Amino acid sequence: MSRLILLDDERAFVDELAEYLLFRGYTVQCTYDAASFRAAMEEQSFDIAIMDAGLPDGDGFSLTTALRAQKQQIFVILLTARSRPEDKLSGYQAGADHYLTKPVRFDELSAIIASLERRIITTSWSLKLSQRRLFAPNGLSVDLTEKEFLFLRLLGSQANKTFDRRAIALAFDVEFIDYDQRRLDTLVSRLRHKVLDQTRLELPLHTAHGAGYLFDGRTVA
Repeated sequence: MSRLILLDDERAFVDELAEYLLFRGYTVQCTYDAASFRAAMEEQSFDIAIMDAGLPDGDGFSLTTALRAQKQQIFVILLTARSRPEDKLSGYQAGADHYLTKPVRFDELSAIIASLERRIITTSWSLKLSQRRLFAPNGLSVDLTEKEFLFLRLLGSQANKTFDRRAIALAFDVEFIDYDQRRLDTLVSRLRHKVLDQTRLELPLHTAHGAGYLFDGRTVA
């Protein structure tokens, strides 16, 4: 299921919506102002942002524009009491994927999220945890060895975050001091060639020289 981040200064509404979405199986992060939203976005990655247009310390329009300028791979649903056509146009021009006026029907919002999820799976790399398979944007998939799976599961837990070699060794359940670094380099090289050979696409696995590795993909149950 997708990772969602909620932003609205109406705490009661956010908490009620979060409870509803958690019950439906989503991972949910609640934020109540623009500052905490930005902080959460820096710490981890999300698939869908659901945010109010009007905030005490900013607005959803400018936040959406900033996300697009940063080329964040995230879908945005704007919620607002502003129902004028020009307001909706401003939302879409800022880069929103959907624009809903309050009061929001949770079942309608859930249907929109499900629709966006289908686009996520078909437009990005995803690691299917239950199958231990990597799915490419073109629909082709790759069977992973245990080490390949553990490696991508760690990197996919926070897309575009660099994980150092110590963290990767721990994911393999071995002590860093005892781990042969050349084995990791060999694993990465073989994985890249394997994915390219089976999907005809280059794996978005990047080397941060002197720091570690990062993966521009996501994990799904």
